[in-house]
Amino acid sequence: MILKPQETTISYRCPACGKSVVSVTGVFALSGDMIKLKCGCGGSELTIKNEGEGKVRITVPCLFCTNPHQFVVAKNLLFGREVFAFPCAYAGVDIC
Repeated sequence: MILKPQETTISYRCPACGKSVVSVTGVFALSGDMIKLKCGCGGSELTIKNEGEGKVRITVPCLFCTNPHQFVVAKNLLFGREVFAFPCAYAGVDIC
């Protein structure tokens, strides 16, 4: 029997150059301490960090704010839903 690992696609728009940064990550990749998704221009990066107890902290650069936003979510929510979006609290627009 072959088990398919849980995976999700994470995407954000780089505030420095405006390009979309897209990456597939899996639950096994999150077994490490931190994952960084960097834009090819070098102007931004999204980080996913294990918080323990089945939760992760996602730090997302924002197109609208000068500071990145942080979200803490359960791993099963991140990998269990077909579509999940994180909004900028100030602009009301999804940023990840």
